[in-house]
Amino acid sequence: MLGAYRQTGINRIWVAHSRAEANAYDALNTAVHRDTGLVLPTGAEGAAVLAEKLRKRVEEYEFTYAGMKLPLTMTFGVAQYSDDYGVDACIVGADSALYKGKNIGRNCVVTF
Repeated sequence: MLGAYRQTGINRIWVAHSRAEANAYDALNTAVHRDTGLVLPTGAEGAAVLAEKLRKRVEEYEFTYAGMKLPLTMTFGVAQYSDDYGVDACIVGADSALYKGKNIGRNCVVTF
């Protein structure tokens, strides 16, 4: 229940943020274990900038549940698609960057 509540709060921030950043992404897909994938028309550098803005907004947002404040952070893995390597390699690269971020302390953006 608490995890679903946090995810709802994140989704609300994302919607507000994406409206402010109109046309900043092509698709938002929620995958297993609450990992989220974004397909952006910006390249890795632009994606990292957007991820950092979202990471900061989530970190600063005051989540509350049943009167308790819930600190929340996000870790992002960013990779750029290449025709030479294909979609699978891009997903593996983003996942690798994500887990590197989690291993170095979380609450960060790591580019593959």
